[in-house]
Amino acid sequence: MFRKNKPIPPPFVVQVLTTEYLIEGTAQGDAYIDLFRGLDDWSPLRLTSVQITPTGPTKVPAQSLPVFMVSGNSVVALVPRMELSQMADHEMWAVHKIPCPGIFHIGPYLIRGTMMFLREDCLEEVMPMFGVQIRHTVPGAVLDELNAPFIVVNPSWMVGYQPI
Repeated sequence: MFRKNKPIPPPFVVQVLTTEYLIEGTAQGDAYIDLFRGLDDWSPLRLTSVQITPTGPTKVPAQSLPVFMVSGNSVVALVPRMELSQMADHEMWAVHKIPCPGIFHIGPYLIRGTMMFLREDCLEEVMPMFGVQIRHTVPGAVLDELNAPFIVVNPSWMVGYQPI
């Protein structure tokens, strides 16, 4: 039997949220949305047509770059701007079946949404969230609010959460 090759999805926009920046660029359609944290085998997420904007209270201007390589150690959240079912790695997030709606204190942000767990109250290396509203907690921050249907977060930045 011959296996049919799936067509590669089209490139899509990804927003990368760090404690200090919102980085937006275009990823290849077959890019995996993961945190690329430098554990054994890893490749940074390659973005093209990149815009880097400070999120906090700062006067640093935005930057435009042709290419930027994202590594996951400082990433708070990845926000793919593509329908989840169209993403190359969507099956990876489908196994998270236990919903926990809440307000999550992650880095300098309050993130309201539903975090999905594999096991009850057990954080994985990367956690998917749905129906998300992100707000910066510092007064005067450039980033006021960011909304997304789906994100993945780095729980190592999480202080805690309030289930709702």
